Amino acid sequence: MNATSQAEQTTDGWRDRIKAVMSNHSRLTRFGVLDRIRRMMHPPANPEDIQVARDAEFDLKRAELLSDDGVREFLLARRYLKQFAHRKSINRRAHSYRLKHSAEAEGGAYVSNGALIAAAIDLGFAVKQIDQGPNCWLSLGKRLNEAAR
Repeated sequence: MNATSQAEQTTDGWRDRIKAVMSNHSRLTRFGVLDRIRRMMHPPANPEDIQVARDAEFDLKRAELLSDDGVREFLLARRYLKQFAHRKSINRRAHSYRLKHSAEAEGGAYVSNGALIAAAIDLGFAVKQIDQGPNCWLSLGKRLNEAAR
């Protein structure tokens, strides 16, 4: 990042960074990485409309990552993840869903799984989807303050 600090960058600037991540990761949603919507809360009565409804729900979950809440979650996750060193390889202990809970505890507010994954990608961490589910492993190393010990 240039001399502009995280606090000074505009919400639209951060939204643009999320969009850039999403443009390279077409299955990334606020929920995490989705191949498709498997279950629907309110499926349409007509079976022929199910795929259209699933596509619309998928698009909605992607749009939620770009909402004001999605940007706030991305920033909380980013602040949390900046405390960690990068590894060359994926760390199977660095699970996105577990890390999102740690980011929430430290940041004092909700962080979605997708926002944490997007923040990790934005910060240059490698991600690997776990078993075709919404969660990812990250190439997270030790906390920077621990690595110096």
